Amino acid sequence: MGFVQGKAQLPVPGCAAIRVRPPGDLGYWSVRDGSYELVPAADAYLRFLRYGRGRALGTTEKYAGNLAVFFDWCATCRVDLAAAARRLDEFVLLLRNELVTRPGRGVGRPRGAGRINHVLVSVREMYKSAVAHGLCGEETIAALFVMGEVPDPAGISESRSRRFALRPRHVLRAEQPGEVVPVSREEFNALMGVTVNWRDRLLLVLMRHAGLRRGEAVMLREEDLHFDGGCAGGGLWRARRRRARGAPRSS
Repeated sequence: MGFVQGKAQLPVPGCAAIRVRPPGDLGYWSVRDGSYELVPAADAYLRFLRYGRGRALGTTEKYAGNLAVFFDWCATCRVDLAAAARRLDEFVLLLRNELVTRPGRGVGRPRGAGRINHVLVSVREMYKSAVAHGLCGEETIAALFVMGEVPDPAGISESRSRRFALRPRHVLRAEQPGEVVPVSREEFNALMGVTVNWRDRLLLVLMRHAGLRRGEAVMLREEDLHFDGGCAGGGLWRARRRRARGAPRSS
């Protein structure tokens, strides 16, 4: 199942993120439809994100969750990729009115502007990948971005000018970020008191004192630590910066 350019194949409603485990340990997250078939446009993009760009497993999980919402809307409305790009206003309206059902922060409430913008970034990047893989035409890019033109005297393109994307068409004005309230010592000690094993206690200490995010702490490996004393930010600082840039771990 899934989208095929020029045909009416559509995913079955009931799209959701799914963990894909190929041979080896380098898995990734993708999107399956209601009949448990991978959605080609989402799968091609998320595989590229994981293998071609070296993004973390948790990154593909977040993007897969965003794309599952988009493709489920496509399946419910019976629209293909090209039509969905032209009707993206309707998808944004759905995001603004739909209550969050996924467990976690914000469940039972509408999505905020910042969260919606994050979903739209995933959708736009997926469309770029779909064009590169021949799953939809270049006209979809013009539906998603304000386009600009530059002269093409060298004749690289067939026309006299070349078009390029200037800025996204669908961007909501994000709310002012709220004040960050750090965990107090008493709250942290209480959390440590109810933690039943040393592994979880170590993760809590790493997140509090080393400033690691949840995914960074869970995916930490022995080679990410260094004790040479020359790093002003501590033994985990260099590993965190390397993860942020997507560079490979040192051996």
